Amino acid sequence: MKPDDIAFEAKKDLLIANFGESYLKKHRRERMAYSCSNRMRELSRILLNFRMITNNNKANFKDILHPKHFDTVLMAVRKISGFDHEKKSFQTPSLAMHLGTSLKLACDELTHLVLKQSKGFRCKSAEDAQVWLTNIKNFKKLVESRWTIEISSLANKDLQEKRWKKPLLLPLVSDVKKFRDEVTKLANDSVSQLLLKENKRAFKLLIQCVLSLLILFNRRRIGDVQYLKISDYKSDKKSNYTDFDHVLTDVERSLTQKYKRVLNSGKGSRAVVILIPEELQNMINVLLAERNKYILDSNNDYVFAMPDSTIKWGKGDVAIRALCKKIQIENPKAISSNNLRKQIATVTQILSLKPEEAKQFANFMGHTQKTHDEFYELPVDIYQTAKVSKLLMMMEKGSMPIEYKGKSLEEINIDFNLEYAEEDKIDGTINKRSEEPPGFYANERSIEIVNTGFNGSSPQEELSSDITVAANERSRTVPQIPSDLPIHASPETSRIVQDRPSDLIDADSVAEVPKRSGQRTCKY
Repeated sequence: MKPDDIAFEAKKDLLIANFGESYLKKHRRERMAYSCSNRMRELSRILLNFRMITNNNKANFKDILHPKHFDTVLMAVRKISGFDHEKKSFQTPSLAMHLGTSLKLACDELTHLVLKQSKGFRCKSAEDAQVWLTNIKNFKKLVESRWTIEISSLANKDLQEKRWKKPLLLPLVSDVKKFRDEVTKLANDSVSQLLLKENKRAFKLLIQCVLSLLILFNRRRIGDVQYLKISDYKSDKKSNYTDFDHVLTDVERSLTQKYKRVLNSGKGSRAVVILIPEELQNMINVLLAERNKYILDSNNDYVFAMPDSTIKWGKGDVAIRALCKKIQIENPKAISSNNLRKQIATVTQILSLKPEEAKQFANFMGHTQKTHDEFYELPVDIYQTAKVSKLLMMMEKGSMPIEYKGKSLEEINIDFNLEYAEEDKIDGTINKRSEEPPGFYANERSIEIVNTGFNGSSPQEELSSDITVAANERSRTVPQIPSDLPIHASPETSRIVQDRPSDLIDADSVAEVPKRSGQRTCKY
């Protein structure tokens, strides 16, 4: 933990110290100690800000878990996460969201300590203990019921808006190729220097190069590679390919021999696969052969252990950034583990993998297929503009062409000057659309719906308002009434006046049809 005031208060406060101890009990991996340190520092920051707001320098963390201090705790959390009251935005919205979870865990830890009457949490009487437990329970209820309203809802909206407003920086293929080639050259030079004589600087550079190349080749999370242990690397867990050797092609069969498959512990203790090419295998073997000269800790069993470091493993993000500074590429900020994963996910989207292939790919990437679809398979703006716009253009034309039935968006080619024909036929001929630019229809006329009243209804029951509906003249296809149709006029009739162009019906022609009970007529 970084030595500062926040760390000092975290170690001194009894409840925060017990919280960290309980956190480590449920995790077994060494790297979770850094996550525990972050959680303890977050609680310590709440305590320090609480003291500043209340001007009470003697307050402990167990004292603030009281219902009467809930609003003050909210103020402290907003201050920590950089809340702007005018814009209703956070500088660190993710921090504001999960601090509520940390407070609930702290309430559970305090309840556990009070019930056990641990040192520093004993009460004078059972009544005092019961009152204390009730206050803790009520504070936790406030967090559960009000945290979403006060903090989480705004923080989540702010986080989502910042996510889609932030430009998606996928690495350029040319940058990735140049980065790989240059890093490979640096790694080969470091191997040559190590084989000649001891060189700690070359050893550190070789670790950074191999770590970066493995992340780049496998498109892995940084933690999936940097925590690789020597025992996992040396273990041979190959399957017997002879049973299904006939299923593989010659190229696939050769790849199974050229790449070493290593299983490592990934996110959520999930097994992740790392494929290591032959060239990188040789470099790792050099690292393992020379590590005793530079790594003094014999208990350090990580492959990418850095000499003269308090951390047992090398950091992949630090290695990538350091190498990007040495190599002149166009967009060095885009070369990161997360962006590389998004890049290959976007490529798989364009390739349109089969469901079985997509499932296997998601398993290789170390997450479920649902997570892959929601967070990694992101459609970039070019994909949306180029493919989805085809569908929108066809809808803008007013009808779906018959020749595109059953085709995918990739198979459809749009002719910008093409006039689509209507599927409705009048008198055996196709009514083609006039040449008009896409968009809102220019020639519009109105249809006036006239209420003629219902049979037997009083005047008060008649509808008094007319309804005007905008309609496009070119889309109205009212057929002619045949002249030989027998029509009987009566007092209870309604007149349908068809004001149509001369090619359909004479504008002055009038037809009378029997009127049904409750019928409303439409005068064009």
